[in-house]
Amino acid sequence: MIHKKSRLNGLNKKKFIGFKDKRLAKQKCVPTPSNIASFFGCTIPYSKNDPHQIQFEKNLVLFIAKKLIPLSFVESPFLRRLLLKQNPHVSFPSMHQLMNEILPRLVEKTKKDFISTKVS
Repeated sequence: MIHKKSRLNGLNKKKFIGFKDKRLAKQKCVPTPSNIASFFGCTIPYSKNDPHQIQFEKNLVLFIAKKLIPLSFVESPFLRRLLLKQNPHVSFPSMHQLMNEILPRLVEKTKKDFISTKVS
């Protein structure tokens, strides 16, 4: 992906050349209290189906599971700040999102993968 600086609506933004979804290149970045990534600057977060976002969620769940860390650990502002400094494009899940969406999805995927390897 090649970045080229351009002026959009009087704001200095990056224009994405060769980007699949060009509307994201024109999207205004408006910091909101609910979007912690906006605290670190004007970034466009990954979508829920983005491979980077999925891998981040999987790694977070594996870390919590293998170290037997309570799920409330993801609510720590220091952890969020540390991980979002590394990649400000990820959407950091809340504890409730982790319990109700991400964990069930990963459990189902793991079951399907396990069953498919047993059948093969």
